[in-house]
Amino acid sequence: HHRCAPGESGPVPLGRPAWNTRLYVLDAAGQPCPPGVTGELYATGAQLAPADGERGTVLLTATGERVRRTGALARWTRDGALAYAGPAGP
Repeated sequence: HHRCAPGESGPVPLGRPAWNTRLYVLDAAGQPCPPGVTGELYATGAQLAPADGERGTVLLTATGERVRRTGALARWTRDGALAYAGPAGP
């Protein structure tokens, strides 16, 4: 979520993860990207819908956690918010 402030300008960031949600920005090797580096956005949390066989494939981690590939590119900002960077490739 992101709360817009009066007078705020520029692109609206995706914001920070909502409660009970974790977001990961990963590079092509599946490693976390540092702030400012664009990678593919993955989400995890109890609220994920079942896999539908499309782009949002659910992966299982070593901990049994379901992780959804969102199909979006994003990057972490220096203040810990997410900025959308466009759709991911095929």
